Amino acid sequence: MQSPPPLSRSALPWSAVRATIIAVATTLLLGGACRIGFDTNAAAVVAPDGELDALSDRPPVTPPNRVDAAPDAAPNNISSLLRVAPSEVEVGGDVRNLLISGQTMFATSTRNAGQIIVYDISSGTPVQIGQAATAGFARKLALDGQRLYVTSDTGGDDLEIFDVSNPATPVKLGGIATADSANGLAIRNGRAYVTSNAIGDDLEIFDVSNPAVPAKLGGINLINAEYVNAVAFKGDQLYVAGQRFAAFDVSNPAAPVSLSDFGFFWYAQDLKIVGNRAYALEDNNNNSEQLRIFDLSNPLAPVQIGAGRLFDSYARELQIIGRYAVTVCAPHTFGGGEIEVFDVSGTGLPPRIANAAIGADGLAVALQGSRAYVGLANNNGPEILVFDLLP
Repeated sequence: MQSPPPLSRSALPWSAVRATIIAVATTLLLGGACRIGFDTNAAAVVAPDGELDALSDRPPVTPPNRVDAAPDAAPNNISSLLRVAPSEVEVGGDVRNLLISGQTMFATSTRNAGQIIVYDISSGTPVQIGQAATAGFARKLALDGQRLYVTSDTGGDDLEIFDVSNPATPVKLGGIATADSANGLAIRNGRAYVTSNAIGDDLEIFDVSNPAVPAKLGGINLINAEYVNAVAFKGDQLYVAGQRFAAFDVSNPAAPVSLSDFGFFWYAQDLKIVGNRAYALEDNNNNSEQLRIFDLSNPLAPVQIGAGRLFDSYARELQIIGRYAVTVCAPHTFGGGEIEVFDVSGTGLPPRIANAAIGADGLAVALQGSRAYVGLANNNGPEILVFDLLP
């Protein structure tokens, strides 16, 4: 589109020119501010150093043939949570993972023996626009451009790749079996890093540059690291969390090299890395810390700098937004889980800022701007809840 010809001083009085300049500047500032938003999913976090964690620099997926509404700005301060009841969604199965890109939200579900469900969230209320069957009960999601990667617990393609250029009709491009039911997932530079509960290679590295024919490049047996549920990158270093919290150099995918190993009290369920900090959630109810914070300045020697307990329950997933960690959990007794917000900007015990009941086992959480979307276990009611993060 051609730019309009410049205004000359002789064409308009100075007062009109000045008013025009102010109006244009205001429009640019407000327009830019309105489009600021956070996508704090594991597969789509832009680290402070500018590196992309499991996401390429290609644009986010948005449903076709419609104007993409700008997300709300991420809140600078959070002091309370407000459940947005009209936005609840019944799914008919567990919602195990949620991933937001633009105004599109992807969910993995146990519905109909395993599905990816696609929602338009431009109105704030998730509206289903598409779905696709998965090889088993789908677990984790990662998005790389217009390709969606899914892990599941099946004896077939535990890692599947879908084309979501049209989110309303995801198309499977290919898949591959992993050593065991696949858990954690990260995508980087045409490679998929998958963790599982395998006796053999419980960290496997696949070449997915040709999605129709994924090929295993290598792997490693993580000694004393059962139930490896989470994987994340910091630069070229790959971190995994399960029974162990460990870092690897994977520059040679055929032979990953261990850099450090830091034990956990119990099983880690989730891991997020932002800057030089790692945030891990442990799944336990043994009166010990569940939210752990590590300083990764020296990858050879991670240092725990903070820890705190969640609601008396099993921790499931967390997301980082600014100085806050938003977590969801499932109770170890009958009742409902919680969504909780912690201030993790300091060290030591992170103060809990806000919490709210979710009425069922919380399994997943995704953030967009000032809203949190929570995935629940199937409870014959809504399995996706929406909360406002209020200042």
